Amino acid sequence: MHLDQRGEPVAIPVLPAWALPPGVTVQPTKGQAVDVRGPVDHKLTAEIEGFRRTLGELIYAEILRRSGHSATARTIPNAERQKQTIEKMQAAARGFERLRQLAEMAGEARFFAVAERFKIASITELSSLAALKQLVEELESLANQQVA
Repeated sequence: MHLDQRGEPVAIPVLPAWALPPGVTVQPTKGQAVDVRGPVDHKLTAEIEGFRRTLGELIYAEILRRSGHSATARTIPNAERQKQTIEKMQAAARGFERLRQLAEMAGEARFFAVAERFKIASITELSSLAALKQLVEELESLANQQVA
């Protein structure tokens, strides 16, 4: 592999078909991986759309973009991508549930102090999955300090 002066690859290597995740293929003319358009499950589309309120707009959109390779649930290219998207949304929903549990354990004053430090107005308006993870980790740290 050829690297530039910063040690970064000059070109992204083309993977063989067997090394690509399900539902992804290589465009022969460009050597880029693209999703195969295929049948979708409309029940899965509805399930994905149901996560919007639970996750908040920003995290919902982030998961759609990253896992669904799409801007909306209705334009996810195939059922395999839909399933991957649901798995990520379920994981994020578990993260929100953990956050609620930790916030309750910490108490209102401590929770709001942590939220203020991270400049978070509301847990339904978290800016990213990284922000969710950071907030959960901070509250877990507080919970561990209370136990010790």
